Amino acid sequence: MMKSIKKIIKVDTVVENKMDVKRELTFTEKLDLERDSASKKFLEKSIRLTKVDQWFKQKKINNANFSNTHFTRVVSSKETQFLNIDFSYCIFEHAYIRACSFDNCDFTGAKFINTNLQGSSFINCDFRYAIFEKSLIDDDFIFSNLPKESNLRQKLLRSLRVNFQQLGDSENVNKSILYELDATDEYLWDATFSSDKYYQDKYGGVQKRFLACIRLLNFKIWEFVWGNGEKVWKLFRFFILILLFIVIYDIWAVGLPKADSLNYVYTSLKNSCAIFFGVYRPDHFSDNFCALVMFFRLFLFALFISIMVKRLNRR
Repeated sequence: MMKSIKKIIKVDTVVENKMDVKRELTFTEKLDLERDSASKKFLEKSIRLTKVDQWFKQKKINNANFSNTHFTRVVSSKETQFLNIDFSYCIFEHAYIRACSFDNCDFTGAKFINTNLQGSSFINCDFRYAIFEKSLIDDDFIFSNLPKESNLRQKLLRSLRVNFQQLGDSENVNKSILYELDATDEYLWDATFSSDKYYQDKYGGVQKRFLACIRLLNFKIWEFVWGNGEKVWKLFRFFILILLFIVIYDIWAVGLPKADSLNYVYTSLKNSCAIFFGVYRPDHFSDNFCALVMFFRLFLFALFISIMVKRLNRR
């Protein structure tokens, strides 16, 4: 009897094991197996080094390779000299590197997070693909080390602008924007007309070149009208051009013999501002032209308010 019972239990166990083998894997189990397989096939341990709470003990460091190193709370003495150092793809986090000098150093792809670099000088350094976040830097520290490539210069200046905005440094935000606009102008020009391989690969074909040309034209128009929101004097210049346009229309509309008089030209110039602001309207002005003047009045007012809001918002 006991033997029969044991035999039945053994048979049931074998059946259960076979059912477990045949059981279909769940979605999560399949996903874990796929990711584990991909990780073993394509990933390996990173070669990045991590240095925490250390300091550069020498006052002069030459020809060293610190590439792909994560520096956390690293410190250097004042007036430390770094010559021909490879800091490419490094991360400086909460670092304190004040009043040091960097000569011919490579910071390609480096990232600065909450790092103090005030008073440090940089000569012939490479900052392509570098990123700055909440880092204290001098206003002239990077502008003399901008990449030659317009597209890389534009991206670096954008990162600097965001960095200065995070610190509330409105003066350097304005400087960064002006540099960035110049880099954008050059980049759009190259995207439209350059025969360089980078632009040929990215903007190859008639359609992409045409779209780049449209972007360049749009940029140039707004640059002429109001300096893309950064140059008030260009908006004032546009205002003067509108006044001259009003004078020309006034002389044309009044006709001879009044138009053939220097005294009337002077009077027209004197009245152009009042006409622009809607205080005065000559009888010979058409309704359509007055409507056009009103449009430009509202348009310039909106641009002026936009500049003021942006400037005050950065403070």
